[in-house]
Amino acid sequence: MAIIRFFFVSAGGVFVDITIAYAIATMLGTPLWIAAAVGFSVAACGNYILHEIWTLNTIARFPVRLEEGLTTELGVSVVNDSSANEAFRILSCSAAAVPMEFDFLFQKRGSGLYVTDENWDESIARRWAGFIVKNYSPNRLAFVVGERVDLGNGETRTIIRTEYTWPFIRVFLDGEVLNTDEVMSPAMITVVR
Repeated sequence: MAIIRFFFVSAGGVFVDITIAYAIATMLGTPLWIAAAVGFSVAACGNYILHEIWTLNTIARFPVRLEEGLTTELGVSVVNDSSANEAFRILSCSAAAVPMEFDFLFQKRGSGLYVTDENWDESIARRWAGFIVKNYSPNRLAFVVGERVDLGNGETRTIIRTEYTWPFIRVFLDGEVLNTDEVMSPAMITVVR
């Protein structure tokens, strides 16, 4: 199938090359060698793009979960495809950065910011008393050492330490590890003034 696509792209490139060269030479009266160079350049750029996207299909797409029912794709270029006939496996994949202006990447309906892994249960720390919130100005002003917070379950605790990392603020509280069955998410935690 790739050989057929290659033929069509290449034949199209020859057609574009000749058509543009002929049009420039006859309509504008430019010398044939200039018209041929322009036609060749346009056709070569077009062929390169079409071969990358369609013929060789070297751009792999991976679905990324953003929110319930909403997905997008990350484009990944295959750097070394040693054999077009063999299937290949991607052993690992990582993103260099996630733009933080897209708040919905870290939102869960009804619960606000969340991160869940071996250290966090919807942004509530699993091993120490604390939680994480998005690192932006209103949170830096609200969650400061010495302030008391209402955990949303009737319990209040004091902030004993904060750590500013990007994209989060780690907020450490006094007392025991938070019960995630009672403290649903950091979105329910408010500073008591």
